[in-house]
Amino acid sequence: MANQDDLCDHYAFRQGNTDWQIWITTGAKPLPRKLVITDRSDEARPQSVQYFDWNLKPTFKDSIFKFTPPKGATAVELRSLEKSKGAPK
Repeated sequence: MANQDDLCDHYAFRQGNTDWQIWITTGAKPLPRKLVITDRSDEARPQSVQYFDWNLKPTFKDSIFKFTPPKGATAVELRSLEKSKGAPK
């Protein structure tokens, strides 16, 4: 959950039967921290609330980007459109 002590600018908008609000951190890195969407077409006014907690310096192992095809997979030949038969010119 977003740090409750972060200073944010709050914006509210109305579009048709939907209200939405967004809180954006002030300062050098203005990032969305909270989003609330309200359905005004329903008398109960249901809301969807999302909190954002950003990791601006993630770390990943190289292995996470290594593609391992599933068993039985075959490679597909990729050709440019200019060389493809029947391609528009």
